[in-house]
Amino acid sequence: MDSLAPVDPRGDAAKRQRACADARASFARVGARTEPARLFETGGLRWRFPRSSNPCEAAIVNTGGGVAGGDSYSVSLALSEGAEVEASTPSAEPCLAT
Repeated sequence: MDSLAPVDPRGDAAKRQRACADARASFARVGARTEPARLFETGGLRWRFPRSSNPCEAAIVNTGGGVAGGDSYSVSLALSEGAEVEASTPSAEPCLAT
C-alpha cells in the first residue's frame, strides 16, 4: 500500500488489502532510435526494457503478483514526434510436472 496514513486493523479487510499503482513514461526520438525520456513508477508497477531495438520495447510488470477486485492501476505513455514504442505486459503460463 502506498499511503502513509495509518490503517485501522479492525477496518474493512477489502479496503485494507487493495493495490494502487501508477506507471507513466514519455519517449523521445534520439537519432534513429526511440528512448525513454522520463519514467515514473509507484506501487507494484515497473517499467522494463527487454531489448534495445527500434521501435522501443517497453514491458509493464506488476510485481504484486496479480490483480484482484478493487485494485487500482494507471498506465500512461507520451510520445514525442517520430517516437515509436511497443508497450505490453508479460504473461506467465504455469508448467505442471506430473
